[in-house]
Amino acid sequence: MNILKNETNKGLDLLLVFMIITLVAMLLSSCKKEEVNTTGLSSVTIVNASPNLATYNAYLDGTKVIEGALPFGGIIPYSTLTAGDHTIKFTTETDPVALLTKTITVDENKAYSFFIINRKEDMDGLLVSDSPESYSTEKAFVRFINLSPDAPALNLALNSGAQNLISNKSYKEVSSFIEVDPGTYSFSAKSDTQNEVKASLDNAVLVAGSYYTVMSIGLVKPNDVEQLFKLQIYTHK
Repeated sequence: MNILKNETNKGLDLLLVFMIITLVAMLLSSCKKEEVNTTGLSSVTIVNASPNLATYNAYLDGTKVIEGALPFGGIIPYSTLTAGDHTIKFTTETDPVALLTKTITVDENKAYSFFIINRKEDMDGLLVSDSPESYSTEKAFVRFINLSPDAPALNLALNSGAQNLISNKSYKEVSSFIEVDPGTYSFSAKSDTQNEVKASLDNAVLVAGSYYTVMSIGLVKPNDVEQLFKLQIYTHK
């Protein structure tokens, strides 16, 4: 009887060990699947830099991205995407007919900004990589993009134009991220050839470890249904 009892206990012990091993294997397999499903993703933020008075509904792969319409200078927070091709579409607030439809291709583990650009009759889209080349917890990073269709090549200057941070950016050209000390800055957009200040942006607070885009948007010579030239900054979050 004791032998039978011992053998029975051994069998139960082995069964228990097998069940524990199986459970652990299932948990590990589940974790691995979850890791696979959450890696390789990318993200895109949408910016309305088109110099028109209209506002736009934005759709990503057929789904409206935000409830309200996107105004001039408006920025939609990053949306998560899988790597590959995606469709971005824009309509007016009152008309479902697409004014602009673009297919974008994103790489895995990358961030992007998609800009609506140009006048209404020539509206287009511009996709720009937001993934920086360097990182620092002690410095801030800033770049400049010229999105004003009728502006000349522009320099981005710091603190009343005493220093050019970024030089000679023509329409649709974007700089790399430039490392700067954290602090409060004034920016000026100046014509590259005449050194004339076209617009200024004061009291911009740059925080260590953060990335910023300064963009020139609007028109130097707008008509009565177009937006005036200005500088605007946004943070990459």
